Amino acid sequence: MKKLLVFAMLFAFAGVAQAQWFAGGALGYESVSTKNGDAKTDDVANFTIAPEVGYTLNDKWEIGLGVAYFSLKDVTEPIEEQGWAVAPFAQYYAATLGKFSLSFKGSVFFASADDKLIDETSDSYGVSIVPAINYNLSKTFTLFANLNFASLNYVYEKTGDLKEEKFAFGTDSGNVMNTQDFQIGFRVNF
Repeated sequence: MKKLLVFAMLFAFAGVAQAQWFAGGALGYESVSTKNGDAKTDDVANFTIAPEVGYTLNDKWEIGLGVAYFSLKDVTEPIEEQGWAVAPFAQYYAATLGKFSLSFKGSVFFASADDKLIDETSDSYGVSIVPAINYNLSKTFTLFANLNFASLNYVYEKTGDLKEEKFAFGTDSGNVMNTQDFQIGFRVNF
């Protein structure tokens, strides 16, 4: 029995030692202050941190987990919101041509936000599938472009008694360069 246990542990360790792990994510801060003459019409501060880690199963599949924390303060609304999100994902590589590849990333997410000023909580969950174009700069770095303008999304959100469902599918070639619809990023492969 001991030999079987030792063999199983060595086999598991060998699998992990050969594993291809990767990390990426987002970090951002935005501040907007708008005045109309002497009157301040808008004053917003937004902070986001969203790390992501994953594991390459084989040439076609990857799995991973993304987490996020965000903070939004809008003096003119007034809003002072903080929240978090968790999003496990799977990514499928449909086609590869040299260093380029086309992938589809499917994720399921849950998010919660609290508005401190009005003591209100908003919870949401959903699923999304987003295509991406990837370019392997080296074994360590990969550039990717999420093509959010061609995504499939479902979101359910509940804030107090208000419930909202959103479904979106389609493409919009006239809106490719909107920074929310076209994202370029990188990840580090270990």
